[in-house]
Amino acid sequence: MLATATAAAAPDGAFRTRWDGRRAVAVESKADIALPTHCDLAVVGAGWGGAYLAWRLAVDTDYVAANRTCVFEANGRVGGRVYSVHDLPHFGDLAVDVGGYRFQESQLLPAQLVWKALELPTTCYDYGCQAECEGPQNCYVVKDAYGNNAGYATPIERMLGELEAKGGPGTQTYFGVRLEALSAAPLVGPRATRLHFAGGASVTASRVLLNLPGNAVAALSNSSVIFDSKSEKKILESVSTFSMNKVYAWYDDAWWNTKIGMMEGYFHGGMDRAAPLYGRYHDGPQRCLIGHDTA
Repeated sequence: MLATATAAAAPDGAFRTRWDGRRAVAVESKADIALPTHCDLAVVGAGWGGAYLAWRLAVDTDYVAANRTCVFEANGRVGGRVYSVHDLPHFGDLAVDVGGYRFQESQLLPAQLVWKALELPTTCYDYGCQAECEGPQNCYVVKDAYGNNAGYATPIERMLGELEAKGGPGTQTYFGVRLEALSAAPLVGPRATRLHFAGGASVTASRVLLNLPGNAVAALSNSSVIFDSKSEKKILESVSTFSMNKVYAWYDDAWWNTKIGMMEGYFHGGMDRAAPLYGRYHDGPQRCLIGHDTA
């Protein structure tokens, strides 16, 4: 079960200790979470968009006070569709990204945020671009100081960690709180909103950002203030989805390197079928063990 209070977090790996890097952690009851009564800015959903907005307004621009900014997350982890898994057996400090994991230079928001604002180390994802490693279409992944895969959730952890560090004790991202409905709160302010969470807890907010997937929006109570006869269909259609399963296979020996001398490789199987299969040999982190064998 997650801790419900924390001291000012370091803006880096210390934030990760707040959640289990291998699985979502369920909070057993709302009595386990001491939610604030009011937030000047409430962000629902600790994915890329939610973390960035909270960081941008409360840390980067000081538009709202960091200690009056709240981030609520239904799961026991940050990232949303970005899911960096840590502490896997045999992987040491490597992270495996089972969701989103790379960005292109032409994608200005993640690229400029990672490189300029957060100053995180990166490397080319495709081995073929290592020689030049430049160009708007090249893909990049986040690395640690030793060149190992750090996980694409690292920028999110950094932004939320900086938010907590700036806000001081009591400022935190609240895990395991699922939004069920939104209602007007006229006694608090003309544009204030009350957030109703599963289990009966509620919080008022002067401003609200919903960084939610389509299924989470659809699951909100029909009485929520964001829904009316004109807006409901538009809100749900604004989120596009497609089905995909991502699978990793782990090898003791990176055979495409050691046996056939390939630094990268691809395979295709039945791409014209209802369940096509597409893969890359170099899609996961790789470690060279010095002295493991003669190679």
